[in-house]
Amino acid sequence: MSVLRKWGARLPSIALSLFAAVNASPHQSQSGSVAAEQPASASSTAAQARRAELLRQLREIEQRIQREGDGRVRYISLATEDEPFKSYYTRLVERIEALGTANFPKRAGESVYGKVLLHVSIQASGRVQDVEIVRSDDPFLSRHAVKTLRSAGRLESFPPEMKKLVDRVVISTGFTYERQ
Repeated sequence: MSVLRKWGARLPSIALSLFAAVNASPHQSQSGSVAAEQPASASSTAAQARRAELLRQLREIEQRIQREGDGRVRYISLATEDEPFKSYYTRLVERIEALGTANFPKRAGESVYGKVLLHVSIQASGRVQDVEIVRSDDPFLSRHAVKTLRSAGRLESFPPEMKKLVDRVVISTGFTYERQ
């Protein structure tokens, strides 16, 4: 996963901030479903502006990684705009979230709550090649997130148009384990 290490600490902090901003969206209900559209308040306008700025920064870092990195490895994120990478990222994150929900962490029979941000390297076949914990609220959650991803077998294989461009993708994603 060294392809991401050389870009320093900025990527994890922006990804964490963006991850938090998305999870704290003013239009999400407690259950995580999208709530009815409501008039924008000053705080929601500020939150939207913050999210837009974080996306811009993440897009900039993503472009720098593409320029300086291995041409057959692509970093994709919430800020990715080019197809087929954007669609693949969306489907992949939905699958990872489903895995996290189906495998909610328990320690001594009790649910464990917290957040884990990670980088996941995925081969064209959909096999998870590597998982790097960037930040975590609890070492137990870190181990659980890695185990969940590794035990999933193959995630989604790359569509043919992606296979022509890259051999591997690296994504930033996370698990947020919270009470419903």
